[in-house]
Amino acid sequence: MGEKFIFKDRISKNSLWIFGSSAFGRGFLFLFYIFLARVLGKEQFGQYSFAYTFVVLWGFLMDWGFSTMVTKRIARNKENHQILFHDLFTKEILVSITFLCLAAISLIFLKIDVELKVLIGFMLLGMVLDAYLKFFCGVYRAFEAMEYESILVVIQKVLFISLGTLFILIGWPLYSLGISFILSYIVSVWVAAEVLKKRFKISLVAWGMALSDKATWKEGFSLCMVAFFTFVYFRIDILMLKYFHGDTEVGIYNAAYILIQGLMLIPMAVLTATFPSFSKGWVSDVPKLQKDYQKSFSLFLELGFFIFIFGFLWADKIISAIYTEVYQASAVNLKLLLIALLFIFPNYVLTQLMVATDSQDRYAFFAICCAFINVGLNFFFIPMYKGIGAAVATIITELTLFVLIYLVITKKLAGIDIKRLAYIFFRMLLFGFLQILIWHFCFNMVGFITGGMIALIALVLLFYKNQYKENSLTAGV
Repeated sequence: MGEKFIFKDRISKNSLWIFGSSAFGRGFLFLFYIFLARVLGKEQFGQYSFAYTFVVLWGFLMDWGFSTMVTKRIARNKENHQILFHDLFTKEILVSITFLCLAAISLIFLKIDVELKVLIGFMLLGMVLDAYLKFFCGVYRAFEAMEYESILVVIQKVLFISLGTLFILIGWPLYSLGISFILSYIVSVWVAAEVLKKRFKISLVAWGMALSDKATWKEGFSLCMVAFFTFVYFRIDILMLKYFHGDTEVGIYNAAYILIQGLMLIPMAVLTATFPSFSKGWVSDVPKLQKDYQKSFSLFLELGFFIFIFGFLWADKIISAIYTEVYQASAVNLKLLLIALLFIFPNYVLTQLMVATDSQDRYAFFAICCAFINVGLNFFFIPMYKGIGAAVATIITELTLFVLIYLVITKKLAGIDIKRLAYIFFRMLLFGFLQILIWHFCFNMVGFITGGMIALIALVLLFYKNQYKENSLTAGV
């Protein structure tokens, strides 16, 4: 009984740390993006969005899935954490340097402005350090010490945003954002390395790499493909919008996407903290994993709907309030991306379970399929419908991924209880009806604030209800 209670408390603590740092870091970053959108204008903001998308694609290859693997392996075998760390870290160094060289070569052939190339060059160096930072944080997750990762996330974001804001305000060129990017990672990686040495007694000497370790390279490849192609079907639209319609359209679309990206921190924070629990459950306690799956899936399905109905009704006012009327065209994109959010939230649960249940190979295959589907849809929709077409392609892709993964998880852990779904559906209809009434009779700022307060209260009650159930079950053990 005592162990279960302590474990639940640890998950709550880690969730709070991750959520708090993500909320602060991404909230700060969200405000910074609004600042950039307002100060740089749609064209230069579109250029920065393109640069970020380009380097992050290479960043996933530099990571090669090792940051996730180090969490899984150390969580299951803490006694040999030194050996596991050194083997994977040496491979990480080799992979990151290799893909940095390939990225630099590809940059030479890109037909873009020199200033934009310089920005991308600085950011690519930053992505190498980002791969090391993620790897070190993977160790913290394995030991369920998320407070270290949380602090490092805040350090990196604060340094990047503070320096970037300063450079832009004093009139430095766009590539100064790349300088602030790499400087922020130099500091945060140094701090992360010091924590590893002093707190976990891990030296950062690279040794012990087995090039013939096919199982590790294969698992890393699967995880890398999952991350890479998931990002591709999320963000390839940015590259294609630039190709077909230029930087201004990229800026308009990305203004809406940034809002969706900010909302994703909610499931990301909670499920990052629960991933070690999922991984352990698959090995030692499948019935508990099944219960956690049921609760997590239901929670994020309902949460996604709450956000969708509120955001869909008030999208125009949200865009105007945040970005000014200049970005009003982003409102339609936001409404469509909120539909995709209905699948994105539960997909977070399903994809974490795919990795935790050692189904990363199949997940990688699904991600690759969805990436090709998304690219094909974007080639069809974007030339005609611009950002709207990109959003529609995202909806179809997320729905496809949801169906594919849900079928696999159903076979492994059973499907979601029908009674639970019916109860959730009833509450969603009630909440939606209430929001529509407010929107219809109070289409002004008072209605906006009232609707937001009701949504907030509903979310607090939802989390409180789930927490109360867990505490009751724990007390009864």
